[in-house]
This record gives sequence, C-alpha cells and structure tokens, in this order.
Amino acid sequence: MLAGRGTLVVAGTGLYFLMIGAVWGYLEGIARAAGLSLEQTGTALSGGLVVSLLGSGAAAWLGLQFGRARPLMVSSLVQVISLGLLTSLSHYADPVAAFFVINAVFQIMWSYVVSYFIITFNDVDATGRFVAVYGTASHMALAVGPYVGGLLIVDRSYTPLLWFGVIAVSACYACFLAAIGFGRAARESDIQVNMFISNSGFRSKEFR
Repeated sequence: MLAGRGTLVVAGTGLYFLMIGAVWGYLEGIARAAGLSLEQTGTALSGGLVVSLLGSGAAAWLGLQFGRARPLMVSSLVQVISLGLLTSLSHYADPVAAFFVINAVFQIMWSYVVSYFIITFNDVDATGRFVAVYGTASHMALAVGPYVGGLLIVDRSYTPLLWFGVIAVSACYACFLAAIGFGRAARESDIQVNMFISNSGFRSKEFR
C-alpha cells in the first residue's frame, strides 16, 4: 500500500509539472497567436503571478478545513476548464481580458494546490523523508516539459498542446485522489486492527 501511494504521488507530481513546463513554457506563444501584443502578454503574465499569491494565502488560511480531497477536486475542475478555455482564446470578443482572467485564475489554483500536493506526499511517509522526492519529481518534469510542448505544436497551432495539458492535469489529480483514497483506507484498517487488539486484550483479562 505504501509503495503504491508513493508511486501515485510521484506520478501525479510528474504529470502536473510536465503540463506546467509544456503549456506555460509556450504561454507567450499561445497569447501572441490569439492577437495579443508582447506588452499585453507580459503584463498579463506578471499580473497573474502577483494575483497567484491569493492561492497560497488561501491554502495557508484554510489548511485542512475541507480535508485533502476536496481542494484537489476543486482545483482540478478549475484548471481543466481554464486550459479548455485557452483553446478558444482568439474567438473571444476581448482576448486580452480573457487571457488575463484565465491565466490569473489558473495561477491562483496552481499556488493553492501545491500545498495539498506536499501534504499528500508527507502523508505517504510518517518520517517526513519521502517529501523530499517532491522537489526532484517536479523539477525533472519541468525540465522535460518545454521539449514535450514543442513537439505538440502542430502547424503553429497550440490546440494539441492545450488538450495535452487537459489530459495530463486530469491524470495528475486522479493519481493524487487515488493516493488519498488508499491512505484513508489504510488508516481505517489500522483503527479496526487496534480496536480488535484492544478488545481482545480486555476480554483476555476477564478470563484470568
């Protein structure tokens, strides 16, 4: 069970940051293809990074008030929709405003959900050593992402890249949610075993 959960969270992290490296590595190109100027693109990207602080602040404020799974489910829904909306960026009446909002929302959820990724990593190993693998998995995937992204740009169209992002981020969240589910099952099993042992000990004393 422990090895399975570890594999799931490493795979989930790899998929997430592969998507980040691939899609966000070419986000300027996606914006420019939709008609944004270099200045407009840069302003939107910078603004998104500033606004994304709301995500990390929300994670710190909320903590585990809503558990582990629900924040991941909300983040997955928002990020999948955001990537889907970017595929139609050039068709909006105001692509500049649309890009700013979509980018900002995505980055808020990115900053928000990373804390829950790390919590799920930490849950795998009570010693706290396994969480160090998070940095390795995320940075390796980030390094590969731009290369993969470049392969997915077809005839100057970024649509295949964005749909790859939808698939990768969906698979990422599926891995983390499965790991949380296995962890919950393991904890419930431990509780039942401890209760059985406690009851068995109590009964043995009665017959002494």
